[in-house]
Amino acid sequence: MIAYGQQGPGVRRQFDAKAQAKSTSDAMKELLKLICNQMKQVEAIIPEAFERIAKVFESAAGDRQAMRLKIAPINEARDNKLKEILTADHWREYEKMKKEQCDRMRQLRAN
Repeated sequence: MIAYGQQGPGVRRQFDAKAQAKSTSDAMKELLKLICNQMKQVEAIIPEAFERIAKVFESAAGDRQAMRLKIAPINEARDNKLKEILTADHWREYEKMKKEQCDRMRQLRAN
């Protein structure tokens, strides 16, 4: 679900907040089978969180530890908002989706 824009061989990839928000929202819609009202709320929450994360990426100058520390509360706030609108079953599936994403990112970093 992480979307990056590639600028050429050997060039650092940039975080694409709009693509990430769309990818995440689309995945949630498909995997969780959200109803229209829930989807509207998700589509309001997700882009705002990724815009804030993009600002962290821009200001962190490659300091991964600083990014993690600043992104964690953004993710926590996003998840708290989502938990209010998702059913218990949706929430379990969302948590599973997040874990799978983390696993994929770890594999990418290992390669």
